Amino acid sequence: MGLALVTGSRPLVALSTRASYVLWPVAVLPALAALFTAVFFTRAFDPTLAIRRTAVYGTLFVAMTFAFAGLEELITSQMTQRLGLPDLAGTWVAGGAVALAVGPVRDVLDGAVRVRMRFDED
Repeated sequence: MGLALVTGSRPLVALSTRASYVLWPVAVLPALAALFTAVFFTRAFDPTLAIRRTAVYGTLFVAMTFAFAGLEELITSQMTQRLGLPDLAGTWVAGGAVALAVGPVRDVLDGAVRVRMRFDED
């Protein structure tokens, strides 16, 4: 794809785009199969760690996205009405508040997932 972009040749761009659509699954699927085999069959990696981290960070992503959306709307409306600040100020404040909350919320979620996984093992 690099040569096609550098030269600006339309046939090369079309060929490289089509080739990437065809070759992407051929390159990625064996890597995913190898990772799956390593995690679940040979125990090269601990699957509980992968499952726990996926659960924690997936939940954290969803929670923080909704928290940012709600806080941003609330703070922006209040800051523009009461203080006369531009809309972007509320976005920055909400982003900072959510960024400060990520660490503690991650720790709480990690503790909850650890407790839940221990109950499932019994």
